[in-house]
Amino acid sequence: MFSISSHELTDILIKLGMAFFVGGIVGAEREYKNKTAGFRTLILICTGAMLFTVLAVKIDITNSARIIANIVVGIGFLGGGVIFKDESKVTGITTASIIWVTAALGVCIGLGYYILAIIFMISIIIVLLLFSRIEYYIDNNHQIKQYEIYTMLDTSSIHFIEQQAAAHQLKISNKTIRKENEKMIIIICLI
Repeated sequence: MFSISSHELTDILIKLGMAFFVGGIVGAEREYKNKTAGFRTLILICTGAMLFTVLAVKIDITNSARIIANIVVGIGFLGGGVIFKDESKVTGITTASIIWVTAALGVCIGLGYYILAIIFMISIIIVLLLFSRIEYYIDNNHQIKQYEIYTMLDTSSIHFIEQQAAAHQLKISNKTIRKENEKMIIIICLI
């Protein structure tokens, strides 16, 4: 057993408050966007990582790096559980990353690097708020869209499609035409 002095208890309570604050700020952003890992989850992840770090240092400062390394592995496993693959896309990657980085913030706090935790919390919030707008712009303005158009066997359809794309300032990056029964299938990729 080990004992905790009043000074150490005060230090742990400060770290607990910091973990609640930092995890809560990141979690609030995720909760606002209605993501899987939200407010309470990220507070618990940050607090848990902080607690494991404090205990690792308290028990054996020479081997605490092994315990911290296992936090990274365990959190990676937890984050992997929120990644889902659909027919056309993978979702949950950002949420998994947030789980992982929030645990890293907890380790920072557990080691007493409060300023570093605050700096990285702010940078995470900037990435989540500002960069999501940049990502939205890129996705909506520079995305390749593929369409399948079914029409009768008539080459005038191809010319009409090309004219419509040009009128709407879209470029055709790829065009495939195939015949199926009495119909023509035109597959176009628009930029």
